[in-house]
Amino acid sequence: IITRNFTLGSLALTPRPINFTDYNTPVLSLLQNLRNQKDTPIPSLSWSYTAGAYNLAPKVFGSLVFGGYDSNCFVYKTMTFPFGSDISMDFQVGIQTIAINKTQQHLLSAPIVSYISTLVPDIWLPFDACAAFQDAFHLSYSNDTETFYINSTQHAKNLVSNPIVSFHVGPEISGAWVVINMPYWNFYLAANVADTNTIIGEGGFRFPIRRAAKDTQYVLGRAFLQSAYLTADYERNIFNLSQAIYPSSSTKEDIVPILPLGMSSQDPSVTAATPTRLNTTVIAGIAIGVAVTLASIAAIVFIFYRRKK
Repeated sequence: IITRNFTLGSLALTPRPINFTDYNTPVLSLLQNLRNQKDTPIPSLSWSYTAGAYNLAPKVFGSLVFGGYDSNCFVYKTMTFPFGSDISMDFQVGIQTIAINKTQQHLLSAPIVSYISTLVPDIWLPFDACAAFQDAFHLSYSNDTETFYINSTQHAKNLVSNPIVSFHVGPEISGAWVVINMPYWNFYLAANVADTNTIIGEGGFRFPIRRAAKDTQYVLGRAFLQSAYLTADYERNIFNLSQAIYPSSSTKEDIVPILPLGMSSQDPSVTAATPTRLNTTVIAGIAIGVAVTLASIAAIVFIFYRRKK
């Protein structure tokens, strides 16, 4: 199609049914359909995701696991977050502080409540936080595109110093928290050719932070999920947020199932392939085994009776 702007569809990962025409004929979601598979259902209504690291060499691709997680993609943290009250924004977090490791400069003047979303690419923050980022990274701002950019000279300096931005996030704006460290290579993104020619010059990049006009727009988008590993468990209404790591392409996935409610994770016989109901072959095998057992008991009783008589 000959246009820059076009609609890109999204595939919802929620287990909730979808209403296309009215509220009387809901359609089962992708996740629920995977859970309802007759022969090979996923273990639970859960998924895990990280966006990878495009600017690393070699590049690290994203990872999406249904019904479990890849233990080789993150450093596990035991802290869990409850789902938010708004079902359209489940992954509510409190951003307590944002700081740069090189200068210990704090980029957030006060804690905020934010949401994690895979639907948007950028990190949306208050005006003063964006201004602090602009000063720390020497960014330029375009009023026309409402976007931050970094020129080639400053980009080269940042590659050498590699500043790391630390997000302290928790279930509340105070109290317990986990740290998600974002290295500089997860901050510089490709810019449009027109922007590089008119705004920042050749060799510049787009910086993925945006100014939020109100507190409902505070969002941690896919740029943040390059450095974070998100696991959503819809059966327990909780999610986990941990530091993402970047295994080499030769590292094999280590997929661990998230078991459904009421099933002990200590039971080694429970695996990701455990079906919700028995198939025909298994039922037939059980029936034959029962028949053989009954016949053996009958034979023993008959022999014992004859010998006694």
